[in-house]
Amino acid sequence: MYFSYLLLALHSLRKNPTIGAIKILSLTLGLSCSILVVLHVSFIYSFDKHIPNWENIYRIAPSTSADFIQNAEPWGAALASDYPQIANVAKIRPGVGLFKEDQNTFSNDFFWVDPKILDIFSIEFVAGDKNSALTQVNSIVINQSTARKFFGDESPLGKTITFDNRTDLRVTGVIRDLPINTHIHFPILISDETGRSINGQDFMSNNFWITFLGSMTYVYIPSKDEANQVIRDLGNFLERHLTDSDVGFAKQINLRLTLEPLSEIYLSPRTGFNSGGPLRAKILLGLFVFSFLILTTSCVNFANLSMTQIRQRTREIGIRKTLGATKSDIVVQFLMESLLYTGFAIIITLPLVYFALPLYTNITGTEFTLTSLPASKSIFLLIFITLGAGLMSGLVPAIAVSRLQISNTLKNAIGVSKVGNFFRYLITIFQFAISITLATLAIAIVLLIDHLNQVEVGFNPDNLLILDTTYSAKTTNVFTYNQLTEFNQFNYESLIRELSEIQGVFKVGRSQWVAPNTGGYNAWRRTTWPIGKSYLTSHYAVDENYIDALQLKLIAGRGFSLDFPADILPEEPDRDEIYGLVITESAAKAFEFSSAEEALGKVLEGRFQFYRIVGVVEDFKLSGGMEDPLRLNRVLQFSKMPLSGLAIRIDPSQTQSTVEEIETVWAKYRPGIPIDMIRYSQFYDRIIYEKTNSANMAALISSIITLFIASMGLYALSSYSCLKRTKEIGIRKVVGASTWSIVLRLVWDFIKPILVACVVAAFASYTAIQYFYSQFNSFPNISILLYLSVSIAAVLFAVITVCLQSYKAASENPIRALRYE
Repeated sequence: MYFSYLLLALHSLRKNPTIGAIKILSLTLGLSCSILVVLHVSFIYSFDKHIPNWENIYRIAPSTSADFIQNAEPWGAALASDYPQIANVAKIRPGVGLFKEDQNTFSNDFFWVDPKILDIFSIEFVAGDKNSALTQVNSIVINQSTARKFFGDESPLGKTITFDNRTDLRVTGVIRDLPINTHIHFPILISDETGRSINGQDFMSNNFWITFLGSMTYVYIPSKDEANQVIRDLGNFLERHLTDSDVGFAKQINLRLTLEPLSEIYLSPRTGFNSGGPLRAKILLGLFVFSFLILTTSCVNFANLSMTQIRQRTREIGIRKTLGATKSDIVVQFLMESLLYTGFAIIITLPLVYFALPLYTNITGTEFTLTSLPASKSIFLLIFITLGAGLMSGLVPAIAVSRLQISNTLKNAIGVSKVGNFFRYLITIFQFAISITLATLAIAIVLLIDHLNQVEVGFNPDNLLILDTTYSAKTTNVFTYNQLTEFNQFNYESLIRELSEIQGVFKVGRSQWVAPNTGGYNAWRRTTWPIGKSYLTSHYAVDENYIDALQLKLIAGRGFSLDFPADILPEEPDRDEIYGLVITESAAKAFEFSSAEEALGKVLEGRFQFYRIVGVVEDFKLSGGMEDPLRLNRVLQFSKMPLSGLAIRIDPSQTQSTVEEIETVWAKYRPGIPIDMIRYSQFYDRIIYEKTNSANMAALISSIITLFIASMGLYALSSYSCLKRTKEIGIRKVVGASTWSIVLRLVWDFIKPILVACVVAAFASYTAIQYFYSQFNSFPNISILLYLSVSIAAVLFAVITVCLQSYKAASENPIRALRYE
């Protein structure tokens, strides 16, 4: 019986090859998009699940007014002491360093680690002893990729690598490269004990309970129940250990602790190392919605095309029912037919997905391949999607056909109910609403990109170079510096002086962080505010030239100056002294000053010190329109300590020669160290591209695909309508109607649902645009002309599609039309 169903399906395909090809192509497009996204989702949710006992590994996650992942140094040891449920705990701290092997110097990511991290992550060694590799001071463990990078095919064990020109490290182990679906990779591991020998005994082991210097803490808890016990008590944990002053500050920043499961870290909303989880989650959600809409449109289009063929198959259905076929038999027959079409589609889809995968991963910024996915899960998902698409496509036509009466089918007297017509119009509205929405969103993203390139950022990004000196001063209670280069290792001041003396350099300003990184947050308050009231504010140490180098706009007071020694924050500040502070206009409003002038002379309290406001500058956005709004609330502190970031304002008429002279001066003071310098305007363009390109391409491609599918659906609907109205067309032509008057009448019937689709799409696209724009600090105002222009284009496209079919029907000989049936 089932074999006969298969033969009937093949016969139907051979009899109507054009409609069959459209069905298969429509399903192919839908299945291709869906499979790509499902593979992407499968890849994302496979992160870290290759690690043994991944269900029992957690990261200590603080929650504050601005979530981040850094932990205070004492938390790990105190957690292990307070909770016997925690079987293992280890801290790690990311960094970027300079590693010299023989004559080659590499800038490379690395991690300071507690050796216990090897057990928590079950790190596999391919060379060396896991138990002793990181127990000796000045030892280093590298992964296979780093070993090839540094030593080629030679064995790295026992070799020496010079770290930051500060100390020699001996390679004691090589670990296997972790799979790409791991949230954290370990190219180089250096023990925290080695870090203390280099940076001092407080390194990764100070006693500041609410000072976050970049460390992260991972724990291993054998069971879920025990982990929940720890989570429930973490509020009490802080109360037990925080001092009275720490408690007040913890309340100001709304500090809480929780355990973040290992499998959730990749999409974590917290900022910091390897962040981007919120953006990844939104992109994934958007892609999932796009693919679902495309697949749904494909299935609906298949159903629509099948419904247009019912009239051609009524006698077949009638004969089968006369011979004893039941409704369920007819349903099974048509479902098998839809599954056959889906089978043909999946045969075309698989090679299409294979060749489209590199383009897809490039657009989405992912790195997965078919081999990086679990084979069993991928096959299961493939079967599930194929069966789901086949059943969804064929169910409605199958039920509709099974309900036909035998008498009507044998006479081929199949009328069309108002409900049927309404259903087909709904399909048209649905398909075109999706296409118009996606097309509008794609254009809105293009407008956003243009806006971001022109947004007022509060400083002049042109002719501005940003140079990372890879330099860090000592860590103090006031500042946190990247621990890269040893204090006083090279003649920092001479480097700055010679850079300033270059003919094409106008100004050299120093900053604590290398832009666009704007440092961390802290709770700041006015001294007149009640205890417990504060405002989370971004703090940034700069020198007296920074404001001029960036060309920030002073709107009240003055900038920092050596003429005012009280402005300068020393390396070891005096708690009783008041130092100078420049704040942004947004910060002035956040601290409840009615104007910038009112803020002058007022005193603010930071984490450790008091500061007097000496100037107010216009808000400046180091990340342009993508700036975190909280970053606009900035306070600038004046420090003469060596700072790692340099902002160099250059003469635009001497750009090339100036850059070459800067590189020459750098090589003089930092021989063998690669220069890390960017042109800010170019860097900003890259930031915009990276954040908008994925959504832009996804919306554009999705709109093209859905519009193509919708046009095929409209072709089917117009074909069916013309077939249904054959006699009407013949009579109109006999009584004198012209071909074009008939065409216009037929076209108008199809324009009505398209116009409704335009209205629906306007609301849907407005919602989608507002959601996407909400990720940015600045965005353009979308005119109603955008919605009108896209709607007009969609209507014209529909008119052309329908005209082709309508003109063909209206041009038929009226004699043939009147003899129809």
